[in-house]
Amino acid sequence: MTDDISKVLAKKFVALAEEKNELIDKYELLVKKHDEMVPHINSARITATQGGKFSNPRLNKTVESMVRYDSGNEDFTMDLFKEWENDISEMNKKLSQLTFALSTLREIRDSQKTETEKK
Repeated sequence: MTDDISKVLAKKFVALAEEKNELIDKYELLVKKHDEMVPHINSARITATQGGKFSNPRLNKTVESMVRYDSGNEDFTMDLFKEWENDISEMNKKLSQLTFALSTLREIRDSQKTETEKK
């Protein structure tokens, strides 16, 4: 019975670890894309507002256009950037949950070991 539980725990642990590793890879790619655009956005905002002295109702469109030109990414939109930020936040939550689940499974697995196995 204990061996069956150990096998189930081991399979679940491996599956969760694989899911976590895949999510980390996606997370790193998305963060890299996000972080590459941040300096372009900051620069465009400073330029568009003339250092914060100017406000315009069309400021977001102006910044978006400047970022597209500056970065060379013609597909970029501020909506896409916000979507990346939301996805990063969701991935952070999921990674935290997976980390917690893996640590819990690790504790369960370790508590199942006999004294001989622990040494």
